[in-house]
Amino acid sequence: MTGAIDVPGGALQAPSLKRRMASFVYEGLLLFGIGLIPGALGALFVALTGHQHPLQSDTALRVITLLIYAVYFSWFWSARGQTLPMQTWHIRVVTADGRPVSQARALARFVASCAWF
Repeated sequence: MTGAIDVPGGALQAPSLKRRMASFVYEGLLLFGIGLIPGALGALFVALTGHQHPLQSDTALRVITLLIYAVYFSWFWSARGQTLPMQTWHIRVVTADGRPVSQARALARFVASCAWF
């Protein structure tokens, strides 16, 4: 089964598992760096003011990081159809008829992936 989808501009081909996994690994490296942003900002606040930040708890940092990831994925998937790793490996998120996904659908996709993970 090739996974081709007929669309007006031609057939879309589903990427191979090898390309998907390569993109997944690359995405993980990128997300690791993005995930350091909330912790770095909290540490900078403490260093500059000498006061503990009210959002310094583990739960708050996890929620903020999750929100950053949600914005990252939903924006890239709806605006361009690709994140940077997906662009590198020529993978695109589209609807069944080949159109870009909406912002709401991209966010729902992100929430579903978090529930699965």
